Amino acid sequence: MVNYGAIKQIAEITDMPDCKSDIVLAHYEYGQPVVYRCPKAYVLNALTSNPFVPWPDYIEGTSVQLGQAMDQFSEQAKAVR
Repeated sequence: MVNYGAIKQIAEITDMPDCKSDIVLAHYEYGQPVVYRCPKAYVLNALTSNPFVPWPDYIEGTSVQLGQAMDQFSEQAKAVR
């Protein structure tokens, strides 16, 4: 899960125009476009660590800009010990 609402306040992301959610499910690999699902609703429960997004209540796509923003955050992050 990615806090898309916070990221789009810091980075300009224009390649996800139909995504209105502040939380997205994302498959992130450094240096690659992010494959995302922008849900209208999602479910969290105690039986799994994975969120569940009911079909067809999401928009699926890829975002180069979200991937670049997440790469920047990853590069600027400091290890906490």
